[in-house]
Amino acid sequence: MIGSIISKIIMMIGIYILSFVWKKRENSLIPVKYYIVFFFVSIGSIYIAAAVFFSENNTVTAMIVFSILLLFNMIILEVYSKITEKTMLEKEKTVYEQQIHMMTNNTKEQKKLMEDFHRERHNLINKLIVLKNEIEHGEKENVIREIDKIIENNHTESYISDSGNQVIDALLNTKYSIAKENGIQFLLKIFIPEELPVNQCDLGVVLGNALDNAIEATEKCNENNKNIEIAMGIKKQSLVFVIKNPYEGSLKQDKSGKLISTKNDFHRHGYGISSIQTVADKYGGDVIIETEDGKFVLTVMMNIGDF
Repeated sequence: MIGSIISKIIMMIGIYILSFVWKKRENSLIPVKYYIVFFFVSIGSIYIAAAVFFSENNTVTAMIVFSILLLFNMIILEVYSKITEKTMLEKEKTVYEQQIHMMTNNTKEQKKLMEDFHRERHNLINKLIVLKNEIEHGEKENVIREIDKIIENNHTESYISDSGNQVIDALLNTKYSIAKENGIQFLLKIFIPEELPVNQCDLGVVLGNALDNAIEATEKCNENNKNIEIAMGIKKQSLVFVIKNPYEGSLKQDKSGKLISTKNDFHRHGYGISSIQTVADKYGGDVIIETEDGKFVLTVMMNIGDF
């Protein structure tokens, strides 16, 4: 009995030490079936060890069996470790694919905006030629009417951000052109300098993912007031993003409290917030998610110090 108690104490101490070694490992994505299999392997090993201990009078035989079982469990532990690594690599691959997909879409959207700009410029030149001809022939009223149309069209242009920061303006204007087609309006409060000590790709990941999520959630809302509020500024040596959007339904969370995608294949989606958190951690910042009055509020803080 004393030997049994001591052995269990030693085993618990060993597991406690292993928990420190694996403390930083992320195992939340490992399927539950693997946990169940490993659990029954351990239980089976304990049962076999106990049966051999009480049935065998030969200590050497019992020690050999114990050694084999120990080796067997060590192999299982290594398999578990490899499964963990494989799962994490698959997650990183999925995140990378999603970011590439997001950047590709941004490039396509910006290309479309440039094509529209050049087409409008070409059409404007042709209109000016016609207007010049009409002025020469004294058709003043027609000229005034056409100029009014041109002014009106320019007032409804899809360029909403002009902060001076090229990356921020490009992302906001591109995403706004998409949102506007779905009846979504952007309400901006942008107070940032033209140059920021932040990697442009990092800005793209944070703002691109945040806006994509906000637009997708707002599109699903039935309410008429589909507004996305976007505020950016420098506060206490930190670059702060606050994005508010309406949402309907409930938010899904995993066991650790992290948000997960509501799509059917959620294991392949929902890495946008995770990517934003990764960038925030890179700059010693944080990501705060709140819900208030039917609105999803995402706050991202990135420490930039004095610059």
